Amino acid sequence: MDAEGDSDVAICAVEVLATGASNRSGLKICIPAQPSLQLTTLEDEVTSFVNELKSRNRIFGEPLGLDDFLEPTEEAEIGDPLDFKGGDEEIVAQVHQEIAERNGDVIDVDSDDDEHVPEQDISCTETLKLCEQLEQACLQFTDTDSWATLDLLGHLQMFHGCLQRDVVLNAKQTAINSFFK
Repeated sequence: MDAEGDSDVAICAVEVLATGASNRSGLKICIPAQPSLQLTTLEDEVTSFVNELKSRNRIFGEPLGLDDFLEPTEEAEIGDPLDFKGGDEEIVAQVHQEIAERNGDVIDVDSDDDEHVPEQDISCTETLKLCEQLEQACLQFTDTDSWATLDLLGHLQMFHGCLQRDVVLNAKQTAINSFFK
């Protein structure tokens, strides 16, 4: 049978064999597994490229075999980073968590460091809003003691800047951590 390269002829031939096999018990069909011509050609090309790189001293040591080159064992160990076993609900929860952390509503704290971190009664965003309100109050009430008010205003602005920097750094670190998970 000459069905190589013609999938319609091959499908018809397999259907005829399957129909004949279903009428007879004990009949076994053995179809030898042969790699396709395209696969063999590509494997030969990759092997020739690797050999050429080796001859030009671009590969040091023994080159990887074709199977190791195409499917490294290191990639199999990593797993799928987007594997959410909880389905859509887990994905949505993860996205909401990351948005809240970026906005400063939630501060991500490792469980190992819980004993060293004091309890926080106020969120970072609330603290930023308080700083802005106190800065406005300092500008509004400069009459009382201008040096003390200006001194407080300067410290509030520095504290406000540090908080904003920390929020941005935490958001970047969270994004980096979620990328490498």
